[in-house]
Amino acid sequence: PLPSQLLALLPKRYDWPRDFTLENYAQSLLTSRSSIGQSPFVRLDVITSSNPTSYSSMRRAQRLSYAIWLLLDGVAMTGAEPSPPTRYEVLEMRSIEQRLGTSKQVLEGINEILEKMIPPGNQKDGGETQ
Repeated sequence: PLPSQLLALLPKRYDWPRDFTLENYAQSLLTSRSSIGQSPFVRLDVITSSNPTSYSSMRRAQRLSYAIWLLLDGVAMTGAEPSPPTRYEVLEMRSIEQRLGTSKQVLEGINEILEKMIPPGNQKDGGETQ
């Protein structure tokens, strides 16, 4: 499952595909007033709709640059290159750009492994499966 900390960062957009699972899940948590642990689930867009300056895009990016590692820590892929940094190494990174860039590299390494697992002929243009 996707950590709720990441799901809360998902921007509310009207151009998401109708069957976009993450949007549907976030909306379901919000409308059911679900709690995650002891705290209610709240999307950042709900907070910023009442006060747009309360949570800037930079602040959202900063939070994502740390929260993405909750997901990547849970994805143990042997052989992914580059190998994921340790939590200490992530905390030592000085910039949002460095943390997000490193997470992108790790995700690309995981995607390469997954693409190798898909038999030839089961991919559409752009690497999507049929």
